[in-house]
Amino acid sequence: MKKNFFYYASISILTGACLSWGWYHHHIRPLASIATSILPAFDPEQKTLEVHVKALSSDECKKLLGHNLPGKGVQPLHITIQNNSPYEYALTPDSVDLNHIDPKKVAQKIKNSAFPRSIAFKILGFLFWPFIIPGTIDTIHTFHTYKLLKRDYRAKAMKDEIVPVYSTINRILFVPQDDFKDQFTVTLIETEKQTSEVFNISRADLPEDVENAQSEETAIG
Repeated sequence: MKKNFFYYASISILTGACLSWGWYHHHIRPLASIATSILPAFDPEQKTLEVHVKALSSDECKKLLGHNLPGKGVQPLHITIQNNSPYEYALTPDSVDLNHIDPKKVAQKIKNSAFPRSIAFKILGFLFWPFIIPGTIDTIHTFHTYKLLKRDYRAKAMKDEIVPVYSTINRILFVPQDDFKDQFTVTLIETEKQTSEVFNISRADLPEDVENAQSEETAIG
């Protein structure tokens, strides 16, 4: 009896180690400015407002957001706003003339990719009870990892906020890849006079090509 127990326990540990080899550990990385130049701070003669947009490639997504989001149908846009003026501006996800996805749904897409491993643990646990142990550990690991992922994406995502005077902010807008357009606008509203500042973004303005995961050809520049 003891021999059978140790046999199944050893098999479950070995299989669990193999299945957990693909565990993902999320690392939070800060968003750096993508502006081509840093505006001089507190220069009363400048009074400029600049918007820079970068469509992240698959490799850039892996480095900055931990996953190949274009491969999952999501095109992240890295947006830097430099407000070197004495005026505050209102910013919302709707400021960008593109459909967008809630960061929680993006994180859920990634979490769903862990289901096959979870199902494998459950099947093995049903057949041989010792597999319940690595299966439970895997469930706990997945829960904590994607809780951190959601928190990270929510912090980086564009939200309803005010762009303060003489400041630079960096945000991510998650756009459905099928809805991404070559040309779109970014509109900021000056909070005091409610005047609009509209920035036209074109294909040529995006500094990096974006890999189309389905056709493996360059689709967005």
